[in-house]
Amino acid sequence: RIVLYMHGGAYVLCTPGSLRGCTAPIAHALDAALCVPEYRRPPDHSLSCAIEDGFEAYRHLLREYPDSEIVIAGESAGGGLAASMLLALRGGPLPMPSSALLMSPWSDTSGEGSEAGLMHVGSTRGSRDYLPLGLVNMFARLAR
Repeated sequence: RIVLYMHGGAYVLCTPGSLRGCTAPIAHALDAALCVPEYRRPPDHSLSCAIEDGFEAYRHLLREYPDSEIVIAGESAGGGLAASMLLALRGGPLPMPSSALLMSPWSDTSGEGSEAGLMHVGSTRGSRDYLPLGLVNMFARLAR
């Protein structure tokens, strides 16, 4: 079994190694090898580039380990990328993964101006969210 893990980081932060505290326990619990690809990130690249980088890693795993069970996973922005990959895989030429693990995926960066990334966030949640709403808005605008 191999976990293809798309790391989080608000679409613009973190690296494959920066979340080892999260990824290693998942791999251990699933008795799986772990692949955490570096992907191109905004603002220098579009989200579609990050998704394509995830697909390149997925194609590589399918080619090099054809008999392996592949799990696509991710958290936060990486969960959003993994969800986008899963949607694109439906009905396409590549096989679906054996399973998916999405932890609090950030899947909606829509909205304009001060609403970017906040279209479905209630105003009362701002004080309890991990990221201040202003940062969510900034990262959502950078990610597009």
